[in-house]
Amino acid sequence: MPVHCPEKDWATKGCGVGDCFGERLSPTDFFVFLFVGAGLDESEIVAVVAGIGSMGWAGGDLTRQQRENRNQHEIIVRETFAKSLLFLEHIRGLVYLICMGKNPVLVIGAAIVGAVILGCGGGGGGVSGSTDYVYYVDNGLNIIRQDFPTGNPFTLGTGTAMSEVRISPDKSLILFVNNGTLYVVNANGTGLTPLTGYRAGDWNSDGTKIFAISSTGNKIRSMNPDGTGVSGDIFDGNFGSGIASIDLNNQGTKIAIVYAPSGWFRIHTLNLDGSGLVAVTPDGSSRSNARWQPDGTSFVYEMGGNIRTVEADGTADSVLANTAANETMPSYRNNSTILYISDGDLWQLAADGTGQAVLFDGTNPLSWPESKS
Repeated sequence: MPVHCPEKDWATKGCGVGDCFGERLSPTDFFVFLFVGAGLDESEIVAVVAGIGSMGWAGGDLTRQQRENRNQHEIIVRETFAKSLLFLEHIRGLVYLICMGKNPVLVIGAAIVGAVILGCGGGGGGVSGSTDYVYYVDNGLNIIRQDFPTGNPFTLGTGTAMSEVRISPDKSLILFVNNGTLYVVNANGTGLTPLTGYRAGDWNSDGTKIFAISSTGNKIRSMNPDGTGVSGDIFDGNFGSGIASIDLNNQGTKIAIVYAPSGWFRIHTLNLDGSGLVAVTPDGSSRSNARWQPDGTSFVYEMGGNIRTVEADGTADSVLANTAANETMPSYRNNSTILYISDGDLWQLAADGTGQAVLFDGTNPLSWPESKS
């Protein structure tokens, strides 16, 4: 027989949780119900339930990292339960129905559907859904995922020298560099895999392969996301100052590298099999961090603390952002919007250079913004 819990007591005295839910829902079902209703996405639920097991990935002082992990866990748990209690305040009637013997599956199903339709609890959305997450590195130490303009930041992982964040085409995997080594991790922060012997990389167009630069010898090779199936040398860039960065187009046809076989670092393109090397920009000034426009027609890159663009055939090389600030690390948010860093803050502008606006003014210096709409 169902326990009768006075509606006014369920939250303040734990009646709804302890007496009513105790026999009708398992603890796991109950907390997942709370977290979904509170607007948490899959990665945040995993982080709370699993205790942030993957935080503090990348070596160093384990005792210190364990302490940092615990502190981060406590922050996330506190935020999570604050959201959950707010959600419970809105569904006290549903709790009462379950307490009075109604089918919990039907009641919870109705609550979740209502939350989705009405937006109860805010936030939400899976990592691979339509939410426009922006990833960035905070203070060189933490990879942060944030839904702009209103979402709360979520710390994906902590290291010692984080850089060069790249999102897989389906948004399920994140490629990044920590302390000179390439890693891949699930977008919820689990399943960290080091790609030992490689220092930078990018995804092919369907996310089935990573094209990476070797830590020694400046060789480009491809491999599966788990590090298996490593190809032979696709391209040997071990000339001059070697290869600084790599970026693949969305069309699955070209690789772009910033490469200095002699002279200055310049943007080059080549085919996926390593053939057809072409210099896009002239000698005389070093370019860096070249990124394809999503439609494959042009690049955005940095030179001398300014953001510039150039067509894939080398024409129409022009300035997009040229201010007194140090403007670096551009990447396309979508075909018409560019993210970049200006004096340590996250900014965006239109692909034609208009509409420069600060997106996030961080307490610490930010770097390596990345997003896929």
